[in-house]
Parts: sequence; C-alpha cells; structure tokens
Amino acid sequence: MYHTGAMRAITLRLAPLFFFCAAIAAHAQTPAQPPALLNWSADDEKRVAELTAKGERREGKLVVLFTPAGAVDDKEETALLERLDKGIGELRPCR
Repeated sequence: MYHTGAMRAITLRLAPLFFFCAAIAAHAQTPAQPPALLNWSADDEKRVAELTAKGERREGKLVVLFTPAGAVDDKEETALLERLDKGIGELRPCR
C-alpha cells in the first residue's frame, strides 16, 4: 500500500499516544491472585478408610498393599508387592 507523507505524519503522531494508552491499560490491570496451594493430605483419613473397607488387601513379608478393588491386575499387584518388599528390605539397616 502506498503511504503519503500526511499519513506517515499522522502515524508518527499517534504512535506515542497508542503506546501511552497501552502502558496505562497494562498498569491498570490488577495482579492475579496466586492459586491456593493444594493440601494433598487433607482427606487422607477418608481415602484410607475407603481402601480399608472396600479395597483389596495383599500382604508381603514387610509390606501390606491396599489397592482399589479391580483397579490393578492380580499379576501387577503381586509384582508391585514383591518390588515394595524388596525395596523396604534394602532400606532397612543390616542387623
């Protein structure tokens, strides 16, 4: 598009006004409130009670594993229990 000298002069005069208005608008915005922190353990008692009442319980040598009923395949539960037993055994100090 062809610009005339008059159009350039208007653009140059309006540009500072535009940036001034943009700066005011940016400054006028209120800062957003930080999101509330999650309390991961707030309802642990409820989850533990539900798993104890309705979940599946498996006992290993060192670990008791509760999972939601039907949520994990039996083979996977057994493998997880074995890994947890091994890990806890390796974390315990030698006697």
